[in-house]
Amino acid sequence: MTSDEKFRTELNNYIQMDEDTRLKRLDSDELKVDDKNDVLRIRKLLSNYKTDFELWNFLTKNSDTLRNITDLTIYRRSIEVGIEPTARTTDKKHMLC
Repeated sequence: MTSDEKFRTELNNYIQMDEDTRLKRLDSDELKVDDKNDVLRIRKLLSNYKTDFELWNFLTKNSDTLRNITDLTIYRRSIEVGIEPTARTTDKKHMLC
């Protein structure tokens, strides 16, 4: 299992929790999984956003889409390619009057 898969699996667990359960779990240091380091690292990361209810609502609403992303590296690259930089031209021929 790759780190992306572990993260998505753990994130999916938190998405499925109700708000109170998620808050309690993110505040907890208790681990019930064999792979303690990754789970704890992911929990610490997610705990930074535990009260960002807008984010959690977004994740909940879009969980099916997020679950279907099989390779986050490809997704990240496609996002980077899709962002076009805006350039300011100083060429007088291309400036509108």
